[in-house]
Amino acid sequence: MNLIALILGYLLGSIPTAYLIARYYTGKAEALEGGNIGTLNTIRRVGLGPGLAVAYLDIAKGAAAIFVAKFLLDADVPYVLGAGIMAVVGHNWMVWLRFKGGKGMATALGAIVAASLSYNFPVVPVIFIIIILLVWWIRRNLVLANAVGLLSLPAIVQLRTGSEMAMAAAAAVVAVIIIKYLPTAIVDYRQRGWAALGLDEIKPKNGTYHKVPGMTTRRKKD
Repeated sequence: MNLIALILGYLLGSIPTAYLIARYYTGKAEALEGGNIGTLNTIRRVGLGPGLAVAYLDIAKGAAAIFVAKFLLDADVPYVLGAGIMAVVGHNWMVWLRFKGGKGMATALGAIVAASLSYNFPVVPVIFIIIILLVWWIRRNLVLANAVGLLSLPAIVQLRTGSEMAMAAAAAVVAVIIIKYLPTAIVDYRQRGWAALGLDEIKPKNGTYHKVPGMTTRRKKD
């Protein structure tokens, strides 16, 4: 059951929610082509409502991986945590889309919340989310807020659980997200400098730039 938990975690993470929702709303398989298979690109190409639906479903994927591993498969603790990690891997490199995918933040959040609730450490996701919201409130920059929250996660887990295994699992989740985001960060840095790393531009279908709640944007002309 342990190995099955990891495989199912990956397959759950690989469910291409953004692709499916974008195709449902637009009728086009290529609606997200050339961009990230996740929430932000769905907002950009399809709309805010569909994008939020993607976010909720991606969170659910991460949570489902943990709950299935623990309560249905009765997997050992390392494999329950591993299932959550594999869900993030699956989201970032989806087998159904030739290993394209998203960045994994929403799926990671779902796995973190589910694992923390499953093992009676509910304060972990609370602190994690508070850090993200606090940084966003101060800087109005979602990328920076997510980065600070992620980099703080292993320390939060270690301090609240005292488990080196849980800390290692948290570090693995952070590493998976960094590995996926790094190529984009390098391109942004080369094209626009350090400021671009914290810039989230959401360009809807009408071609005008606008602010999405919780995001810092610039206004540009096409």
